[in-house]
Amino acid sequence: MCEIDSLEISDKWKRRFHLLKKFGADELSHAMILKSEAYRQSSFKERLSFSMVSNFPAFFGGFLYYFYKSMHLKGFVILSFSMLWVTALSNIEFFSGVVIPDAVFWALSACLCSQWANYDLYRKTFHDEVLWDWVPVRWRNKSSVMWLLALSVTVWGGSIYYAMTHTYSTYAAYDEPKAVSVPCGSFVMYATQEEVDNYGREVICHQLELEGTL
Repeated sequence: MCEIDSLEISDKWKRRFHLLKKFGADELSHAMILKSEAYRQSSFKERLSFSMVSNFPAFFGGFLYYFYKSMHLKGFVILSFSMLWVTALSNIEFFSGVVIPDAVFWALSACLCSQWANYDLYRKTFHDEVLWDWVPVRWRNKSSVMWLLALSVTVWGGSIYYAMTHTYSTYAAYDEPKAVSVPCGSFVMYATQEEVDNYGREVICHQLELEGTL
């Protein structure tokens, strides 16, 4: 294992690595560090640096930051779960009509990348770690990650296709930027707010029955 001070990296990264070494990153997982005695006895600034504001480029770059730092398999796993997360939220929006804030779609992945990136880069640098230790050993390989990515892309693409083929609109709402999503079973009908107020959901969804959709 090479010494931190001998690495050709910036002083900022040396400080980060020294902190991670102090917290036991050589033996402990990221989650276990948060429960460790070394972490509990550290200063507020050190704990804040580790758990809250670890890496702003990773926060904004997400899985792309992992690719940039040559942590490709972890980047693909993050990308895969991000697509599944977006798919789940999109389906909730589609079938319930609830509007989920855009930040919810990307905030989870961004926060996790920000908190994990420094630890993951430490593990890569000193232990040649390519996937986290919580991943079953038989799945810690490129083939398994590519299968996960393919599955995620398929689910994500299938969700988009389903939404496109099960979404309709009233004539008035066709070019209306503030059209309201009206759930109609496995379909969605977009209508203007005025139509929703005047006619209600049942009448609007009945239009799909008249068209032979439902």
